[in-house]
Amino acid sequence: MRVIVGTDVGVVKAYSIEEKKVVQTYGTPAKGQQIDRMCWGRGVGDQRENEIVCAVRTSATSTKLTFMNAHLTPTMTLPVEGVIKGLTMLPDGNASGRQLLSCSEAGQVVLHTCPESAADAAQAAPVAPAPIMSLRQPVGAVRLSSDFKEIAAGGKNMDLAVWDLNVAKPKWTAKNVLDRTRVAEPIWVGDLHFVPQHEKQIAVTTGYGQVRLYDMSAQRVPVMKVQLAENPLTCGAISKDGRFVVCGDTLGYMYQFDVRTGRLMGTLRGSGGALRGIEMHDNMPLVVSAGLDRHLRVHNTSTRALTCKVYAKLRMSALLFSAEGPVRSRQPDEDEVKDVKTEELDDDWDVFGAVETVGDEEPDAAESSSDEEEIKKEPKEADKGAKSGKKRAVKIKKENEQESFFTMPKKPRQDEGAERSKKSDKEKRQAQRSKENAQRAFSVLS
Repeated sequence: MRVIVGTDVGVVKAYSIEEKKVVQTYGTPAKGQQIDRMCWGRGVGDQRENEIVCAVRTSATSTKLTFMNAHLTPTMTLPVEGVIKGLTMLPDGNASGRQLLSCSEAGQVVLHTCPESAADAAQAAPVAPAPIMSLRQPVGAVRLSSDFKEIAAGGKNMDLAVWDLNVAKPKWTAKNVLDRTRVAEPIWVGDLHFVPQHEKQIAVTTGYGQVRLYDMSAQRVPVMKVQLAENPLTCGAISKDGRFVVCGDTLGYMYQFDVRTGRLMGTLRGSGGALRGIEMHDNMPLVVSAGLDRHLRVHNTSTRALTCKVYAKLRMSALLFSAEGPVRSRQPDEDEVKDVKTEELDDDWDVFGAVETVGDEEPDAAESSSDEEEIKKEPKEADKGAKSGKKRAVKIKKENEQESFFTMPKKPRQDEGAERSKKSDKEKRQAQRSKENAQRAFSVLS
């Protein structure tokens, strides 16, 4: 499994979850080149992850869209105005080619026609296309529905609203709720998600630690509102079946919240700083998170256990979780194992073949005399070994004595029966004293 990470300095990295290391890297660290958003560049289907689109902020008012292939090699770039808050590739099949939808912080929704090659991108206009619609500003979070027909957005002092892309007009707007004193609560939409299998419902996490659930077919006020944390909720992700939401706050805590029952399912071990990105796996119960402590963490949503932790060295600002399954190491076939064994045996026979054969001839007199001298030396070597063994034993004994000198002697354990008898005698003496004191007081009073 791969996790694509975008950093604050314009570097893109691909991490392998099984190997816990960086597989591919693009870019050199440059201050002021933050990657705000990333998305897959092929819409939907099997070829979805063959291309990546990154929104790289070049200044406070301009951004460039960098297209990369699966090996993180840039192919082309497109100019965009403003800071990008939403980026989604529309599905293929349009007559005008591939289309990319982006939304800036100023609420400008732009539909880009993506060139198929770098040559087409060079021939295209160097300016960004005109926006197809304008939302209210400032936009803090924006999402596109699964049918790519509606867009929902919200932000600080901007309540949730849904627009129809076909007519470029607002379709539904949320209504703020009142507190106990009949005063309108402050508005701060931190992140939002269309609930899968229930497209009329939208789950919202706020900057005031709340989780709200809106139902566009029922009412404008939230049908459920829960105070989940005391700190602002910065980001979140929803499961593919729409059962729960995993969100994180500015202190690194992660919460798993059940959307159906409105209860907290549990907490996950988060980062040491604010969480900046959370993504769910498409087919497995896994969630990946990135925080300011520069660690990439993968949790199992079923057991809420930490399965992987990788140090990224740089501050992360955007995430993509690949839909591929776990990559296992290939097991060798039986034929390969047999070939390896036969090669090892051949090598062994070659070694034995290099040794000279010994005949039945009698040894010379010089050889026999050298053998006798070696036999005489053996007892002397044995005596030397025994002496060295004795010296070693004496040395170990001295070390043990020194250790015992510096360690406090342990008190011998007393018998439990003796302790009980001492306690009973003490209680008897105390009872006798109290009885004598009572008699003395009675005699004085009388």
